[in-house]
Amino acid sequence: MLLFREFPAYTLDGLLVGCIYLFLALGYSLVYRVLKIIDLSFSAATTVATFLALALEGWWGPIPGNWLGQIGFTLTTVALAVAACVALRLLLQVGMFQQLRRRQAHNLVIVIASLGAYYVIQEAMGLWKSDNLLSYTLPFSDSVLFTYAGVQFTIVDALVLGVSLSSALAIGLWLRYSRFGRSVTAVAQDPIAAQLNGINVNVTANVIFAITGILAGLGGVMYIFDYTNTQYNVGLGLAVNGLIAALLGGMGNVSGAVIGSVVFGLVESYGSAIFGSTWQDVIGYVALVVLLLALPSGLVREKVGPIRA
Repeated sequence: MLLFREFPAYTLDGLLVGCIYLFLALGYSLVYRVLKIIDLSFSAATTVATFLALALEGWWGPIPGNWLGQIGFTLTTVALAVAACVALRLLLQVGMFQQLRRRQAHNLVIVIASLGAYYVIQEAMGLWKSDNLLSYTLPFSDSVLFTYAGVQFTIVDALVLGVSLSSALAIGLWLRYSRFGRSVTAVAQDPIAAQLNGINVNVTANVIFAITGILAGLGGVMYIFDYTNTQYNVGLGLAVNGLIAALLGGMGNVSGAVIGSVVFGLVESYGSAIFGSTWQDVIGYVALVVLLLALPSGLVREKVGPIRA
């Protein structure tokens, strides 16, 4: 039973889980916004980021206990994970998605191809390290910033919340106010008209895939920092829940991805507190079905006027 004294703890857990889902929801939404497809390979890049963080821990050796060494370790982990994920996403875009679009493949064919790419990357991670659950050690994982209502708020909690929400804010502002962001919106509204106005859809897609690589890298690092473990198939669960969060908020909508992720994370957290952790996923899926029956377009409906790119 969810007791009032436990409410802050479950709320924080729900927010943290929702913020992890947010990286996935943003990635799905951005690709869907431009190409109108569900890119199931996206979560594989998140898995790659967690394995790179794990590898870096082994390469680095004993991490200095001082704050300077910990900051250096964190920044290096984030930078390498992001760089690798951006490269992987661009490789998939140019080598697979762009080629399929050039051959006018049906969207369903592209979705299936993305699922195949996911499983190839997943198995590659299993062959590289192991298909078992792998533990990760973070030197400052237990560093507490403050305690409120008996709930400890750690540095990792601040990182997850800060990085995820600031990423969503940056993407939202970029789409709304930058020239290239308006080009993305123009392609989303009418790709043919956008091309007639000189907007290169492939270049736009390349930039979007690079941005999703950044999101995957950040999301993977934040995941392994928060959960301190990873597995070769960790992307599968994240893919499903991230996609649900995107659908819940409104696919292709950045603000909807934020709201959908937070709501889905809180519903799962409160549901597991009331009914038990074994029902956590079921409760989230039931809530999704009920909400989408009432609001088929999601919780947030984006209003977009005429765009001049």
